[in-house]
Amino acid sequence: MPFQKQSNQTNKNPDYQLFPIECRWIQSDVGEQIDFQLMIRQPRFINEKLLHQAVLSKNNLTHQFFLEQPEPTLRVFCLHKGSYHTEEDCLNKMTHYCQSKGYQRVGKDYEEIYVADFRNHTPEQLKTVLSFEIEKTT
Repeated sequence: MPFQKQSNQTNKNPDYQLFPIECRWIQSDVGEQIDFQLMIRQPRFINEKLLHQAVLSKNNLTHQFFLEQPEPTLRVFCLHKGSYHTEEDCLNKMTHYCQSKGYQRVGKDYEEIYVADFRNHTPEQLKTVLSFEIEKTT
């Protein structure tokens, strides 16, 4: 849903769309523990000060919100269509594809961008962009 530009003449922020939610799944090398970070891309005019003002106005959880500029990495991407429960099959196919092209997956972490909202779609209609970091094999 797009944010609407306020009619107030003092608003200097441009119109922008709300970007899809992204999730970084962080898998531990030991055991079965999986951590995650929920992320959403922010327009360029959002800075730390503005973020903290907005969060403080609603609650006292500022330590859980931060802006991050991720380091660029070599990644493989795939649009997965269907239930979240079948994503592992897609990740395995991506791994095999990379190996066939002379690349290997770096670690177990991966990211998802939720293109279709699960509240408005059946599991078969869901679309999720999957990605993970890769490197050239030697």
